[in-house]
Amino acid sequence: MVGGLSNRLKSLILLEVKLEVRLLGASAAEAEVAKMYFFYVLRFKINKKLYYGSTGNLRRRLLEHKRGDSSFTSKNGAFDLIFYEAYIDKNDALAAEEYFKSGHGREVLRGKLKNYLGGVA
Repeated sequence: MVGGLSNRLKSLILLEVKLEVRLLGASAAEAEVAKMYFFYVLRFKINKKLYYGSTGNLRRRLLEHKRGDSSFTSKNGAFDLIFYEAYIDKNDALAAEEYFKSGHGREVLRGKLKNYLGGVA
């Protein structure tokens, strides 16, 4: 990590900045269309536990986790963002969170991250 931010978080911030730049001069309706919702997975460095979440502002939510605003993340220490997906509809992000928390969803996620997880999830 450089300057306290992981490369993945820096990439996410750059993506959000590019989206904001594209929206400059857009009407309120156009800006609302571009609103994204996220499903994300954190992996804790010490115990390798996974945390599944969804949010309308991934950058803000990751900073909240980093500050320890979440009881689960504050108890488990440092983490890496290992996966996220973006959705236009909030309900789709919530459905993804519910699905990936299920047994079959965890298997699918392990398949998507097989190289990173090395068979351990």
